[in-house]
Amino acid sequence: MTLNQVIGELLPAAFHELVSQVLRKYNLPPPSPDYDTPLEDALASGVSIDDLRNDIYQGLHREMLWGVRLAPFLSPLRQMPADMPLSQALTQFASTLPPDLTVGNTIHRYIDSLFDPILQRLADQLTLYALTGKTLPTPENSFGGAFTIPIPGQPLIGLVADQFADTQSLIRQFRHRFRGTFPAKPRAISSAMITAATTLRHQLEGYNIKDVADIYIARHPSEFPKDPLTPKYRNAKKRQEERIRKQILRLKSLLQAFRDS
Repeated sequence: MTLNQVIGELLPAAFHELVSQVLRKYNLPPPSPDYDTPLEDALASGVSIDDLRNDIYQGLHREMLWGVRLAPFLSPLRQMPADMPLSQALTQFASTLPPDLTVGNTIHRYIDSLFDPILQRLADQLTLYALTGKTLPTPENSFGGAFTIPIPGQPLIGLVADQFADTQSLIRQFRHRFRGTFPAKPRAISSAMITAATTLRHQLEGYNIKDVADIYIARHPSEFPKDPLTPKYRNAKKRQEERIRKQILRLKSLLQAFRDS
């Protein structure tokens, strides 16, 4: 028996009071070893199975709002005021965002989008149990999952998990969502590009190519002739200057491709 099956068996007990309240509302008996199932009574009395399930779902949703059982680690986030403003440090960035976008309502919206599918499945499981006494294994992604936060201009991929999560499954979910959100293949960054970034920084700081070449030579003296007055040294420096120009152009092209993807 897997952990998902064990938790699926115990799940109705965790929500016993909620299930009992809903069954009492419709004058249905609870499932028990002494009673086959309330399903026949429900069908005979004309009880709407959809209404019963919706009551269970709404009860689960009320419990989620306070972080009860389902996600206690999210309680502080759920209780954050929805109108909490963005940090003053992000004022300029915030001015480019929709006026109603705040930290609070952004967190609330994406916690809801992350956990609502779980609540829907829980409602299905508990409805099945309420009417038939049968249980189902708990889905693996009840223990965590990957999600996307569509921040304007640059979406982010997040991952949440608890101690019962299947890490390999979570990795697969993350990779799948990453590829779906960022379909362009990530470009490899070579060590040459890191060197080019250093030379580009020097150029942006106001150094000309000759100065940048001198800086490189000072840091890599073994690669150049020792006497700066010889033609051999001057030729080596010219080659280094040309190499720097090409590196900077390649790096700028790479950065532009990142921005366009």
